[in-house]
Amino acid sequence: MEDQEIAKLVQDQLDAGIQVITDGEFCRSWWHIDFLENLNGIEGFVPEQAYAFKGAEVR
Repeated sequence: MEDQEIAKLVQDQLDAGIQVITDGEFCRSWWHIDFLENLNGIEGFVPEQAYAFKGAEVR
């Protein structure tokens, strides 16, 4: 279902004539982590326990 909705969003952008199309990175759970981990002085880590979001599968 998620992939179908993302495809609809992309099609909406195409239909609107937008020349630079994005999927909004909706399929990525933590899209901002890649950005943060590539800043100088920032190191990633995997916590022993994380927050659980209702109805969301942690990837």
